Amino acid sequence: MASHNLRLDRKPIELRLRQVWSIARGSSASKRNVLTRLSCGGVAGLGEAAPNARYAEDAASVLRSLDLVAPLLGEDPSQHDAILQRIETALPGCPAARASI
Repeated sequence: MASHNLRLDRKPIELRLRQVWSIARGSSASKRNVLTRLSCGGVAGLGEAAPNARYAEDAASVLRSLDLVAPLLGEDPSQHDAILQRIETALPGCPAARASI
């Protein structure tokens, strides 16, 4: 494969819910998630982070986490096991950010 760095684009998105979502800890009429797009050499993959306050996550913390791992993605997307290992090591407590990749 030709040498192309994996590119990680990310942006927060506000999702308005059709109905108010309620659980014992509270209610909300919207959710703020983060959309991700990994691209390399004309091929792209999409992901989404759905942060959960229960795990001390929000859209801002996901964006910060993704900023940390973007340089760790490397050049070869076929090396997914190595990429995932680097992400696991860099973000041990950020499941939403990891899941988006």
